[in-house]
Amino acid sequence: MDLPLEALSIFKEEGISSVSRDFSLQLLYNRLHWAKSETAFKSNVETSKGKTTKANKKKNVQMAPLNRDLSSNCLPVDTRNLKYIVDPYNEGREAEASSPSRKIQKILEKCYDLFTVQWEGVIGNMCAPSQAEWEQLLTNCSAFLFYGMERFMSHVSLNWLVAMNITKCRLVILLDLVRSQKSYQRIANCDFHKSCQRIALERPTETAILLSLTGVGSVIATQWYTNLEENAERLETLFENLLSFGKTTGQTVHVLQKSRSHRKRDSIKMEADSHGSPGEKVEEQTVCTSSDPPASHPSFFNCVLYGLPNIILM
Repeated sequence: MDLPLEALSIFKEEGISSVSRDFSLQLLYNRLHWAKSETAFKSNVETSKGKTTKANKKKNVQMAPLNRDLSSNCLPVDTRNLKYIVDPYNEGREAEASSPSRKIQKILEKCYDLFTVQWEGVIGNMCAPSQAEWEQLLTNCSAFLFYGMERFMSHVSLNWLVAMNITKCRLVILLDLVRSQKSYQRIANCDFHKSCQRIALERPTETAILLSLTGVGSVIATQWYTNLEENAERLETLFENLLSFGKTTGQTVHVLQKSRSHRKRDSIKMEADSHGSPGEKVEEQTVCTSSDPPASHPSFFNCVLYGLPNIILM
């Protein structure tokens, strides 16, 4: 499960719009069983949004409803009930423009009138969330975003998480696995008091399994350590496709993987154009096209989807 399975050539064929992973037939059955029970919710989405719009008008709150045509095979998740925790200890502040705290604030301001007016969460440059706040946000949301440093599970108690029932949370987005000097000092001190088995449970695949066992429908997560700039790009692409374009979770992750490989290919072509003679340019471009290394580089497939690929934010 740690390999970039999405990079296989069979998944690059035309007609494939999304690829998702799962851990067992039992887990898949449970997710699909929830999906059947959610079909009744579809007819109530528009009614609920209509009531909320009227209430918001009375409160002078401007919010654009998401009037989307819901396909029969898609499962709706209420956009208004998204919760987030961003860089709890403010360990990415040195990156300035790419720091999680500043990045999420820009997105919240940019999309405020459309989507985020009712979102709730904690940003680390303001205060560190307590364990009670973690529990409150995770148990009372339809979607949850963690955007920060190091392993997600290094921020929460394992015993607390496995005892939770968070079936209301249908989508979890984990943009973690970034390291700074301050975050390394913190996690080194924490890991010193943990066993090897305990640390192993904090790895990305194990984290997705634990979240699935607590009832989460889909998990979008990074597989390996990355940097703040790449996670900032992922956040923009995810929100743009999930919110603005109305794509499903599977389509969004597929777009994210393809867009990163295309950007890398374009940058290589631009670099080839700026160096060497015309003959050398043609030769370099031919080599890049034939071997096509950017499209198969593992880093382009760092962000993967576990669970249902047909969840759509409404």
